[in-house]
Amino acid sequence: MYEMHMVFLLCMSTYFAVTPTQSETQDEHDDSYGIVLDGGSTGTKLKVYKWNVRTSDTLAEGQYNNPKVLRNLRLVKSTKFKPGVNQIGLRLEELGDYFDKIMQNAVKEVPEQQHGRTPIYFMATAGLRTLQINKTENLLDAIERYMTKSPLNPFLVPENNVRVISGEEEGVYAWVAANYLRGFFWSNKPPSQAVGVLEMGGGSTQIAFLPDHSIYANMFPVRIGDVTYLLYAHSYLFYGQNYIVSRINDYLVALSGDNRSIENPCMLVGDNTTVLFSGKSVHIKGSSNSTQCLEIIDIFLKTADDNWCYPKPCAIGRTYQPPVGNLVFYAISAFVYTPTYLNALDELGRLDMKLLKSNAIQYCQKTLAEVVATGLDAEYASPYCIMGLYIPSLLLDAYGFHEDRNKVFVKSSIDGIKIDWALGAMLLFTENIEDSCITSSAPSKIEITQTLLTIVLLYKLVHIYL
Repeated sequence: MYEMHMVFLLCMSTYFAVTPTQSETQDEHDDSYGIVLDGGSTGTKLKVYKWNVRTSDTLAEGQYNNPKVLRNLRLVKSTKFKPGVNQIGLRLEELGDYFDKIMQNAVKEVPEQQHGRTPIYFMATAGLRTLQINKTENLLDAIERYMTKSPLNPFLVPENNVRVISGEEEGVYAWVAANYLRGFFWSNKPPSQAVGVLEMGGGSTQIAFLPDHSIYANMFPVRIGDVTYLLYAHSYLFYGQNYIVSRINDYLVALSGDNRSIENPCMLVGDNTTVLFSGKSVHIKGSSNSTQCLEIIDIFLKTADDNWCYPKPCAIGRTYQPPVGNLVFYAISAFVYTPTYLNALDELGRLDMKLLKSNAIQYCQKTLAEVVATGLDAEYASPYCIMGLYIPSLLLDAYGFHEDRNKVFVKSSIDGIKIDWALGAMLLFTENIEDSCITSSAPSKIEITQTLLTIVLLYKLVHIYL
């Protein structure tokens, strides 16, 4: 009884925190808000979301397989603030000034009467996963202190609202966002009709999907409405777009011995860079050799031998992954740029992996000057060569997709709305809050009073008989 009493009081405190008083009348169709601060390595994105309060008759029972799913969550504001918090460090004055600007923008997007009911979350991704753990934790502590103590933050601060999300979470959130925008969660479609998601950022790449096989590892249950989905999700840190470029350079420098000038077959002729490795400065110049570049990429993507792969099957190294089968996948984020530039998509946006590799081999034979003359920024010239070779190898050799039954579609948005992990995160946060404490039909003040009186009476009876 004590535990029930405490749980109820916790939920009631949440209810009163998010439910307007009589002086702030809010009918069931008024808007609610939530804020995600997406802490990336190059900047923090302020993302303000808006939705209508869920009602029990939003969807008819029996007409949809999951009638309690919130259907109208939408992004109303997205603004990026540079640099990333990892570049500010623990200089508290600068950190305060940085977040003050973010808060000043956020309060303009949320009606004042909603401020105290609007949850705000700071969530960092791969950029902070690569820092030393002590530095990351100190930085997160400083951000949390700001969130909870700054007078410029009028928003609701949930528990555990400042953290670095795992790569797997990022993949799962992106999967939720893609399928939410497709209307899958309130349709009558079977689980096999959910799309898988391939996401790539600068630091990591993620795969998340709903397999038609049993999952032996890396299973992530996701509950939306009244349905639980058992996802497979895995993230490969240092396999993102920027880090593959850096790892190729580091690999070549490590093999070079004491040489201070080396060639990189994955860079275009005429392109060059200088890197610092183990205390020595090494000049790297492009040699445009796609065959040699593919050999280096294959080293990073090699699957473990059967004797070292357990449970089977394995993708990269000893990482377990169930077969992708004939499922449809959406490739988002950094998967979009190179296939689009190298004309490897059909009229439906489906990725032709064989064509991407072929076009990349031809592209990699060009010089930097030739590519820049077409109008492409020199910064992206060699990375397009690398990614044009890397993406087909990743999907075919590591993930196990098949050229002859390819169902990978390159997508940046659905119906004009960007497929973004933060959208999926906001939906799940909303689901968790409502599932744990707030029913689809909010209790009346009379019902609350009656319940509280019942608890008080039961509490007294228990003490009388003890």
